Amino acid sequence: MSTSGPQKFKEQGFLVVPDVLGDSQCGFLGHHIQALEKESAGSRTLLEQSWCVDLALQLRTDLQIRDCFRKTPRQYSAHSLISHLKRIG
Repeated sequence: MSTSGPQKFKEQGFLVVPDVLGDSQCGFLGHHIQALEKESAGSRTLLEQSWCVDLALQLRTDLQIRDCFRKTPRQYSAHSLISHLKRIG
C-alpha cells in the first residue's frame, strides 16, 4: 500500500516532488538565496523578501503538495504580507 504525500511528509519531515518548480524558477531562487548574508546558520526573516512570499504562496497552492501544509500558517510577518498584497493587487 502506498503512503500519501502528506503522510510521508509528516513521517519523514520532507517530501521529494519532481517538477514543482521549473528550471528557470530554480535559477531565480538560487540567485536570491546566494545573495543572502551568510553570517548565521539561517534566517527567520525570509518572508520579508517578496520572492520568498511568492514561493510560499505558490507552494501552498500547488496541487501536488498543498495538503502537506497547515490550513492556517503559524505566523505571518504582517509587513511582508501587506507588502505582497499591495504588490499583487
